[in-house]
Amino acid sequence: MFLRLQAIGGDFRFVHFGCNSPDQQLAVFPNYEFRGSFDVGDESLVTLLNDLELLLFPSLFDAYGLLGQEAQACGAAIAVRKDTGAESIIEEGVSGFSFVNSDDLLAKVISFIDKPKSEMLKIRQQARLRAEKYWSYEKIAELTLDVYEQALR
Repeated sequence: MFLRLQAIGGDFRFVHFGCNSPDQQLAVFPNYEFRGSFDVGDESLVTLLNDLELLLFPSLFDAYGLLGQEAQACGAAIAVRKDTGAESIIEEGVSGFSFVNSDDLLAKVISFIDKPKSEMLKIRQQARLRAEKYWSYEKIAELTLDVYEQALR
């Protein structure tokens, strides 16, 4: 997909992270950057997520999209594979989008990067608000307390 985006052109940077080795086909492009894996609590991951406009989360096998939640908390829109656990963290078209295959993802990424900056910012703000509403420390503590209170009844 990156190769097809590269052919179309445009002002974007592709940051590849979460794995141990760069994609050799992509490494030849000037706007490809490989960052590798991050450890839990690594502040450089937070810095990276704060710089993202869009996180592509194409995993078929992650049961849940914790990285997506972290990216939303940092104000990034999210693209997740349809019919996976990560799909539950977005509001379709509001805080991100889902895709079914690479052609669908390519079309949606192009649509996203072609939006006026104000529209992109609105989607990113909605992603941040969604993270605050559903996954803040306060919300998680509230939900956990509810579970304990129900168990004690």
